[in-house]
Amino acid sequence: MKRAMSVAVSVLSAVGMAVLAAPSASADVTSYTKTRTFEKTKNFYSAPLSRCVRVKITGTMSAFYVRSTQTYPTPADYQSLQDPRLEDLTMQVTTTDTCFDGSPRENVTKATLRQSYYYWKCSSNPGISVGYPWSVGLSVTPTCGEEKVAKRSTTYSDNGSRYTQYNSGVKAEWDKLSSGPTSTDVSSCIHGVADVTVYRPGKSDSVKFDMGNICITV
Repeated sequence: MKRAMSVAVSVLSAVGMAVLAAPSASADVTSYTKTRTFEKTKNFYSAPLSRCVRVKITGTMSAFYVRSTQTYPTPADYQSLQDPRLEDLTMQVTTTDTCFDGSPRENVTKATLRQSYYYWKCSSNPGISVGYPWSVGLSVTPTCGEEKVAKRSTTYSDNGSRYTQYNSGVKAEWDKLSSGPTSTDVSSCIHGVADVTVYRPGKSDSVKFDMGNICITV
């Protein structure tokens, strides 16, 4: 509750409202962690390699939700989402003969899988904390140019048609607060990018997939 009250004060202050500490002041605070799972898929046909590259990312997103309702001295009803977090991020790449549904899987000789995630509002530059083996650094993004991202890359040097990068229990968290009145939607989003390089004997091809926003909205 201490964290909830702190966030509630921040929400009301952020919209220019004074939170009075008078004994007669009345404010109700509701807080909890809001969580959702997500799955996003995309594909790309590489003509030089005669392979369809299918990518899927899955994971869990959460954020700390606070609603603060004040009746004195001025009625107010505000909500916030704080510290958006991604956890258990999994990236899977499958190579097939064509990009049609049901197409048979076909091997490649090697694959490099790279995931990166950044806060959706450009130039907001929030702090990012990550668990091992993830890292934080600057990267050119599809929607915001150069931004600070949470990222991880893995290379698989064996023949195969499916490669999966697991990140069990690893978290990436952004130090960011989104707030507004309960009469409007409040969203907290992280944008995902998946980079893939696949190899066949004597050649390779790379593609950057813009996986779009992953959001919690209240």
